[in-house]
Amino acid sequence: MRRFLVVANQTAGAPVLVDAIKQRLSQGPSTFHVLVPATGVRDLVRLAALGCDPLSGYNVSVADVAGGNEQAMAHAKAQLEAQLAQLRDLGADASGEVGDPDPLTAMADALKDRQVDEILLSTLPPGISRWLSMDLPHRAARRFGVPMSVLETEAIEV
Repeated sequence: MRRFLVVANQTAGAPVLVDAIKQRLSQGPSTFHVLVPATGVRDLVRLAALGCDPLSGYNVSVADVAGGNEQAMAHAKAQLEAQLAQLRDLGADASGEVGDPDPLTAMADALKDRQVDEILLSTLPPGISRWLSMDLPHRAARRFGVPMSVLETEAIEV
């Protein structure tokens, strides 16, 4: 059985991620562990600066993200539950957790007692993605030595 770590926050449920998961499911028995780093409010505020979430198109205001760490944790938990429900609807064996706000630390924690065959890293597109601007894909690949697929979503026009 192949084992995957899915790392996503604002892009959980994005079509490119769902397609990647479906492809892996079609290749045989698989398990998925979803990791949603509890993205800090300062990063969610980037969405507020855009005026809307580039994936959903929903309006986002600074007031929506003003709850500090509690809001970040609530957002991450909601993203996790939605992604797990989606995976289970696809027939996948899925588990998950909310992780540290720093995605590299969150990945290290999730991989501490877990072996995976591949990491699926779902991210916003360049220019919007903090994860890409911090070179997370390359840093994680070097640190963990696990094959990684970087799945960039397409932002809608705002």
